[in-house]
Parts: sequence; C-alpha cells; structure tokens
Amino acid sequence: MLLLDSRSDDGIKSFFQEVHELYIKSLLNPLYLPGSRITS
Repeated sequence: MLLLDSRSDDGIKSFFQEVHELYIKSLLNPLYLPGSRITS
C-alpha cells in the first residue's frame, strides 16, 4: 500500500518519481533475485 499526503500535481509527480527510483535501486541490487517479491 502506498500513501500520499499531498493532493497537488507536483506532490504526486515527486511521489511517483521517488517510488520509481526506489524500485530501480531494488532491481539493480546485486542481492535481488529476479522474480522475487520486493519487501521492506
């Protein structure tokens, strides 16, 4: 579940940019196994 406090377009855009960046970092992690679940 992802939660966003801001309703402005800039807030939404920056939120998804941050989510995308974290997703890419997870995929590029050498310990990540392709196809496995990403959890925190």
